[in-house]
Amino acid sequence: MKPLALMIYLLIAAVPGYFGVHYLLEVRAYLAGAVTTDARISGYQFENIGTADHADNDFRLWVAFNLRDGTAVTAPTNLLGSNDLHRIGETITVHYRPSHIATVRVDSFMSLYLLPTVFLGLATLIVVIGAWRSR
Repeated sequence: MKPLALMIYLLIAAVPGYFGVHYLLEVRAYLAGAVTTDARISGYQFENIGTADHADNDFRLWVAFNLRDGTAVTAPTNLLGSNDLHRIGETITVHYRPSHIATVRVDSFMSLYLLPTVFLGLATLIVVIGAWRSR
């Protein structure tokens, strides 16, 4: 019965493991085609991403930077936050795709690798628990 229990844990761990690998590969593909540059934080945009029953207010970080040809661009980032992680006017490193500059990604662990780490960590934890319980 112990090998069967371990197989069940492995199957359960496959779900978050799949999403972790998927997000990690997506980040790597994005960075492979992205340009890295310094950007100045130009402001925050208020966003209500909650439902009618539960208000969940966040702020999206906006940055201003120059493209390789010198064109000035202001674009939203992929970061949402309920507190002021960065100050307006601060310079940060961002990645953008020349073919799609509407959204840029901040060069930080939270912006790029937090989601894959959480999913892969959960999958690892499930495997370790399964191995421990199956011994």
